[in-house]
Amino acid sequence: MSDHDTQHTASHAADAHAAADTPMVVTTTASKANVVHVQWAPASYKNCDGYVIGIITGATRLTNFQVLDPKATGDQVQFTCEADGVYSVVVEPIIRGRPRDALSSAPVGIPYP
Repeated sequence: MSDHDTQHTASHAADAHAAADTPMVVTTTASKANVVHVQWAPASYKNCDGYVIGIITGATRLTNFQVLDPKATGDQVQFTCEADGVYSVVVEPIIRGRPRDALSSAPVGIPYP
């Protein structure tokens, strides 16, 4: 499997700012070797403890990664995209210790070789 660093840019503006009842917005995704990079629009949810990055294939969430920094706007996670798979990423805030599915981003595809 070769490295792949093509970015996927969401249709939303990168400087969009999530308000208290506005869902998250993933702005870019990229994959390189066994690392997936995810960026999202800055958010300002009250009582936000951080975020959950979910990797999805079809209707199945394969794994979750916690980002315990409420000021974060991106992260990279260890995940290998198989050549014959189709993967997406979602990001949702953790508010008062619990992920908030209702504020989850729309799934955004992860480019891979």
